[in-house]
Amino acid sequence: MPTQCKHCRAQLELGAVLCMQCGQDAQVPGELPRPLQTSDPEPAAVGARQEPTVPVFATAMESADLELTGIGGWLILVAIRLTLAPIFFLRTLLTVQFPYLASGKHEVFLASHQANAFLFAFEMTTTSVLLVMVLALNFLFYRKRRGFPSLMVFYIAT
Repeated sequence: MPTQCKHCRAQLELGAVLCMQCGQDAQVPGELPRPLQTSDPEPAAVGARQEPTVPVFATAMESADLELTGIGGWLILVAIRLTLAPIFFLRTLLTVQFPYLASGKHEVFLASHQANAFLFAFEMTTTSVLLVMVLALNFLFYRKRRGFPSLMVFYIAT
C-alpha cells in the first residue's frame, strides 16, 4: 500500500482506505481493500504460524446462529401476547360459548335460525383451533424452535 496519497501526496496511515486530506481513494488500482479491524495484531515472529483473519461481523453472525439465548428487546412483546392469548381463548370458551350450550336456551333460537346454528358451530370450532394453535406457538417460542416464525405468520394471517 502506498505511504503517500496518489492525488494530494499527503502521508497515509498504515491500512488507510481513504486519504484524510482530500478524501480520495488511497488504494492502488487492482489492490483489494483491507478488512476493517479494531486493532492490528502484533507482527508474528519469523516462522510462527498465523491464524487467518476473519471479519468481526462473520464471527458474530455465526455465534448468534449457534446460540439462541434469552428473550429481549421487542421479543418481550411477543412473549407477553403469546402467554396471554390462551387465557383469552379459554375465557371466551368457558364464559360465553359453553354456558350458552349448557343453558338450553340455544335450542329454540337455533331451531328457528338455521344460519345462526352454523355460525355458532363455526365460532366454537375456530376458537378451539386457535386455542390449540396458540398453545403450539407457546411451545415453539419458548423452546426456540425454527418452526415458530412460519406458524406465527400463519396465526397472524388468520
